[in-house]
Amino acid sequence: MEYYNNNLDPTSTKFMESIGDLNEAFQDERSDLIYYEYLANIAPTDQEKEIIYSIINDERMHATLFRKMYQELTGIEISHDAKEKLVMPESYLSGISEAISRELKEVERYKSIRDRFPTGSSYISTLSNIIANELNHITQLNNILSSNNTMNNLSMPKNYIKQSTVNFTLDDWNKFIEPLINIILSENENITCSALIKKSILSGILVGLGNIPLDAIKLVEDWEQNQDINSLRRCKMNRYFDTLD
Repeated sequence: MEYYNNNLDPTSTKFMESIGDLNEAFQDERSDLIYYEYLANIAPTDQEKEIIYSIINDERMHATLFRKMYQELTGIEISHDAKEKLVMPESYLSGISEAISRELKEVERYKSIRDRFPTGSSYISTLSNIIANELNHITQLNNILSSNNTMNNLSMPKNYIKQSTVNFTLDDWNKFIEPLINIILSENENITCSALIKKSILSGILVGLGNIPLDAIKLVEDWEQNQDINSLRRCKMNRYFDTLD
């Protein structure tokens, strides 16, 4: 049996916080297993079922690792009692969207746990691998969401969105723009904060005017590309005129 390097002071506050968070992380993964099993059962295609089942296998492995770390650090059995009641989604796509939100929260929690372990601890490597898996899950789920939304958009009448959002409440809008938020959150890490905010606001404005979220993103990206082209043209023109001076 492989043992982790236990370099933590068992009396420290960080140690106690990490122990509690490992327990909650284990419970999160167990809840995810049930949640993904439900999504796999209602997935519309075999390909999407296969993706979700691959995620389930990862989540099962994560739960095992969190349980192992907890037991090695404390010498006692981990708690199986979840703090929050698991609520199943109203539909397949809303479930995929919610799963992305769950994964994003878990990534932040696992990063927080990892950052509290001392340099050189093998816990850091274990947690980093789990985080990498979770980020991959987000990409896979975003692909499912984008694929389904694209198919829905192809068969949707042009005036459907404007008619269907007339009486939207904030709760309705919140659910409606989730695909938009998920796509923006999955942007390349190299994008600047200001560019990310600008893209979010412009896309949101277009959605408010009646565009489907994926169409709004496409319009903003096309606009950004044109801005880059125009900027390059201006730069070339400036260099040309500089040579005439």
